[in-house]
Amino acid sequence: MKPLKNFKLPSNKQGIVIDVLMIVINIFLFPVFAERIDGLFGGSFDNTQSAFITLGVLLGVLLFGRLGGLFLKRLPLQVRMRSTGGDFSAYFLVLSAPLMILSAIGAWVVIEQFAAAVGWLAADASGAPVESRAMTILLIFVVMFLTVSEIYLLFRLGKRLSSAESSRAAKGGLLYGGAAEFVADFGLFAYMSLWQVVYYGVAAWLLRTPGAPQGAGYYIFRVVIVALCFALFYLSPRAVFLTEDRKYLSTWIFIALVFVSSLLPHWLQNITGLFF
Repeated sequence: MKPLKNFKLPSNKQGIVIDVLMIVINIFLFPVFAERIDGLFGGSFDNTQSAFITLGVLLGVLLFGRLGGLFLKRLPLQVRMRSTGGDFSAYFLVLSAPLMILSAIGAWVVIEQFAAAVGWLAADASGAPVESRAMTILLIFVVMFLTVSEIYLLFRLGKRLSSAESSRAAKGGLLYGGAAEFVADFGLFAYMSLWQVVYYGVAAWLLRTPGAPQGAGYYIFRVVIVALCFALFYLSPRAVFLTEDRKYLSTWIFIALVFVSSLLPHWLQNITGLFF
């Protein structure tokens, strides 16, 4: 295992830029819109149809942004890794697996709600779709297709350029340059942002002020659980960028700062009520 490099920033700084943007969002944007976020998730958990549809549609659209981003990311990534000697680890597939499952569930919800809204699927008195065998079979195939597609695109990221692709890259092909990678990174960042919204709601629930005084162990346990949620909802979708910058200590410092920034608004709310 290669040691982490010192405080030098990685040559490709897309991951660091995303970390900085997420720090700003955690501190300044999420607290301002906390009430709306809570309302969206509360409505979904209470089976409010409009909230369910909004949340599901967002997840569905950003899932396709994720798939498109993975597709466009490979060529410029491999061009750069060819010159820097970087490599791709299959461990990133393991990191991505939990969110693959959650994303597929989100796609299931979107399709069901849309089918009920247009009359393709019967709905109950509350407007919730009624399960049918045909729709369930269709949704199973859709979920399998989305999951297999993401696994394939993640594997494809590590595929070296062919001789024909190398030739096109040398000629400055559109898909090999900064414009294509910017579009890819935007789709990947949007996908990450949605899961940060989910994480913010989970962290707010885990870090709420207890009804009675608790010992230090209670708070340590809560922070550990929040850290695991952070790894799931932030580190997992960021894994694509870790292909290049994981060997730099500065990368992990910025990721740690993202985690701290995600805790700060909740601590301030508990202690002073600031931002709320």
